[in-house]
Amino acid sequence: MGSLSPRGAPNLLATPNHERFTRLLCQLPDISSLPEFDFLDSSFFRDLGSDPGSSTRCRELPSPEKVLAASGRSEGIWHFAELGVLVKYGHKSQVHLEEALALRVINKLFPVAEVPAPEVFGWKSTDKAGDESHFIYMSFLPGQNLGEVWDSLTGDEKSAISRQLGLIVNRLRAVEQDPNDQFIGSVNRGAVQDTYFSPHHHHGPFTSARDFHNFVQFVSVYMVPVAERPPEPYRAMLPDTARICLTHGDLHLGNILVIISSDEPRQVRISGIVDWEQAGWYPEYWEYCKAMIIGPYGDEWRDAGFIHLALPAYEPEFEAFEQYWSWNPFLAIWEMVWKKCSNKEEKMFSSSRQCGAKWVLYGVFAPEVVVATAAAQFIVASWLKREIQADAKARQEDGDAEMFLRCHGRFAANVPGVEKTVTVTPEGIRLLSFLGRLPQIDQPQIEDKSKADWMAKSIICVQAGWMVIQVLGRAIKHLPISLLEINTCGHVACALVIYLLWWNKPLDVQVPTFLNDEDDKDLLCLMHLCSSMSSVDGITDIRCFVHVANDDDERLCKPPTDRESAAGEGTGATRSQLTTYLSIGSPGTRNPSHFLGFPEVWLEPDPGQGTKNPHAAAKNNAFRYNFDLNSPPISASCSTYGTPPYTGMSLRHSRYCRRVFPDASKSTSAEQQPDPTSSQPRLSTSTLLAASRATDRLRAACTSRPAYKAYYFTFVPQLGHFLGETDYVVSPRLPNLPSLHNLSLGQVNLHRDRLRSVLALAAAGYGALHVVTTTVPSNSEVNHEALFPTGVERVLWLVSAGVIGVSGIVLWGFFAARQFWLGFDVWVSGGVPGVRIGGGKGGVGRRERVKTVVVYLVLGTFVIARVFLVVEAFVSLRRAPVELYKTPEWTDFLPHF
Repeated sequence: MGSLSPRGAPNLLATPNHERFTRLLCQLPDISSLPEFDFLDSSFFRDLGSDPGSSTRCRELPSPEKVLAASGRSEGIWHFAELGVLVKYGHKSQVHLEEALALRVINKLFPVAEVPAPEVFGWKSTDKAGDESHFIYMSFLPGQNLGEVWDSLTGDEKSAISRQLGLIVNRLRAVEQDPNDQFIGSVNRGAVQDTYFSPHHHHGPFTSARDFHNFVQFVSVYMVPVAERPPEPYRAMLPDTARICLTHGDLHLGNILVIISSDEPRQVRISGIVDWEQAGWYPEYWEYCKAMIIGPYGDEWRDAGFIHLALPAYEPEFEAFEQYWSWNPFLAIWEMVWKKCSNKEEKMFSSSRQCGAKWVLYGVFAPEVVVATAAAQFIVASWLKREIQADAKARQEDGDAEMFLRCHGRFAANVPGVEKTVTVTPEGIRLLSFLGRLPQIDQPQIEDKSKADWMAKSIICVQAGWMVIQVLGRAIKHLPISLLEINTCGHVACALVIYLLWWNKPLDVQVPTFLNDEDDKDLLCLMHLCSSMSSVDGITDIRCFVHVANDDDERLCKPPTDRESAAGEGTGATRSQLTTYLSIGSPGTRNPSHFLGFPEVWLEPDPGQGTKNPHAAAKNNAFRYNFDLNSPPISASCSTYGTPPYTGMSLRHSRYCRRVFPDASKSTSAEQQPDPTSSQPRLSTSTLLAASRATDRLRAACTSRPAYKAYYFTFVPQLGHFLGETDYVVSPRLPNLPSLHNLSLGQVNLHRDRLRSVLALAAAGYGALHVVTTTVPSNSEVNHEALFPTGVERVLWLVSAGVIGVSGIVLWGFFAARQFWLGFDVWVSGGVPGVRIGGGKGGVGRRERVKTVVVYLVLGTFVIARVFLVVEAFVSLRRAPVELYKTPEWTDFLPHF
């Protein structure tokens, strides 16, 4: 614990202006190394008998336990009236100790009569897992909240208060920095704390206004580099010659306390200014711009000119600040795409609006695809929740909303050495949880990111169901139902299912949570190397590396000339038969020949890779091939890995080298094509060293929980343990749209046919609705034939609906059989043990090509049928029977008075 005594402290009020702050800056305690600190020269200790110079004190600030017990809440503000102490407390991500230092600076520079800020007494912290909170202790200031009494004040009183605030601001601006050592940042020369910058953008301090303004421009749309944005005039409006001033940063009516006298004429004076957590050194216009931007539009404080009585106006700067503040990253990307894109196919889909238009089309023509997407996200969220709760090192019980937030691109990171920001996938979150590095999210943070609550979702469901109620009313009154109403009922049913699956999903979470912990850098580096985004033409550099954790690994890693001859590996042997046990969920199971590089691969029984879930092992992961263990070829670019310092790391290049195979030197990615003759290693020592440290942690965790070893490591008995390749991170973000090969499900322990069954069942129900409602006899005065302008259209309608319904039923049965019948799944996938799997990158033989043709033929027919149903629902209205325009009288159904 630290403390600060006043004995020997200089008289700062008698010191020249800039020297006052410079000396005070040197006296501020270090918040990064002191979990608690008492200012013994503050009135709490000084006024009631404490001797600041002694080691014993008669007063103690309330402990965090006492604060929590008294308040009954985990965060907020609590007033100990008997002590005259106000405590501001909460999680360290919400309550920053920089506020305590800001108050300390104000207390030492100004008497309370000049700048009425709370007097800070000290701080305390808790460091329990999942409860890392800060407690800031300060004096209680009397007065009423100006925002609550503003409407009761007269115009003269409002003007007087505004002028008083102007005097306080001028006193703050009178403090100067050393002209030879200026900075922009928090008062303790730390990172900026303003809410303009999200927590993962608390950078600084900045040594010049120019650097700060460049950063302001960057974070406005941080996902798009400034050089790639369309030209904009706002950066030039921020003057790089602006004076740097001491700034509160959050001046609004709610942060100002006033005392109203009871005498006549009554007097109103400012008694306190609170919430100094954003205070720091900023350009002179910053106070004005913040006061304007946080004041609600139409508010008298902002729009009637009272702010201008307190603060000088900076109109050009505010115009730029307002634009940067309100810019939406996705809208900015849309503008860039609209004006500059030449490759429209790829870049336009990165736009939020374009993506929304795409999903509207899916919702109209194929609502079951949207149902499948919602089901995929629900399945992944449920799986991730179960896995995290099963981890011995899980820090907390996680709710569905948090799982949705973690599953779908809402966690991002900057990997060392990688230019693009990456998005952490569900598999990446699972790995972080497995290693006890799960990022913590509080429920208020999730609710703050979501744009809808249960009430909004309930209202939408009621609105969607209103069409069904109307159709039921028409059926009861024996009125005909149009094809458009039938089609809409199918969409309504899908919409209700979607909302049930997405009930706990936060809506429109656009700004991701960044993983910035330094302890995670090594792990993020490993996750990137194991992900497909680090590969060139499907080949990653990490594929050739084994992990050396013990003597057995060391022996397997050595070349045959340096180790004892093993059985079956004598000097006379040229090629041995090896079996690779791919990690569960490895993308190599899709095309093992291309993944491993061997033209001939045989599928093997896999007795050693058992799992508690038999469906997870439905696709066999063991593959046999011929390999020369005695003299394996090594590519020139990998030869350096056999020399120091690489040989001293736990990740070492094995005797197997994927880069030496012919297809690796014929990459279709010309801009990233590796040079097989180059001796320059593709992985730097720092990158491989970081990945080695992370792999050590992963291997140790798998040793204590051996059931998970098959998920994270690929094993070859004669070569060692290779890292399993799973997409732990992607760039720029996770795809929402399911595909035939990867229905947006996680790769680990998830059977994709479960989701395909959902898709097929939704299609079956959609088609059945259109068939039944246009064929089953009804009591309507108009028969079903009259709903179609021609007989041909009726036949095409029934054929299209039948194709959708029947195909859905057949596919549902097919996928359900694959899910619950292991032998059938193995037979369908072509993975019969002992059968040779053809080589080549383009597929696994004629069987696969025939399957592809059939799939796309069926898909094409399905699309045509679906488009016809939607179009015919509108076209049929050209000759609609007159009875369609009759509406039921709801007074016949509902009681009335």
